[in-house]
Amino acid sequence: MAFNGDEDEGKAKPNSTLSKGSSVGHYRIIEKIGAGGMGHVSAWVSPVLQASFTRLLANPRIGDLV
Repeated sequence: MAFNGDEDEGKAKPNSTLSKGSSVGHYRIIEKIGAGGMGHVSAWVSPVLQASFTRLLANPRIGDLV
């Protein structure tokens, strides 16, 4: 499931695209790092926590393979 920023803070929309500037709650994506069969890795920032981090968002089909 990918997430796209929306005016409804914290409400992610399934099946939408994840791109630079998208947000989920107070977390905002600042860069796409890579993608592969398991999902995609992006760099995120949280102004509230004053921290940046990377996150893997798994491909929803991974659960079907297990």
